Amino acid sequence: MVARPSRKTCQKSKRPSSSTAFDKALSEAYPAQEAELKKNNIRYEGHIYPDSVHGFFNDATPERYNKVTAQQTWTRTIEWFNQYVRGSERI
Repeated sequence: MVARPSRKTCQKSKRPSSSTAFDKALSEAYPAQEAELKKNNIRYEGHIYPDSVHGFFNDATPERYNKVTAQQTWTRTIEWFNQYVRGSERI
């Protein structure tokens, strides 16, 4: 059973979120997290990458690193911060 995130936790989650389909604990918890974010009108963006494992962004671990997913995640993260955090100023 996955614990439901608290309102305080959700308030801190004003950010993009990435997870992998092979990271079962995170991917299975995502629907409940998403429901709480929506219920509390919290801006978010979430993605689950089906062809990646936990640590897909770490290029120091070639057995887990997924270059395509890492680049896509980085681009989405920077775009999200530019849109919602920095406004018109770009990173």
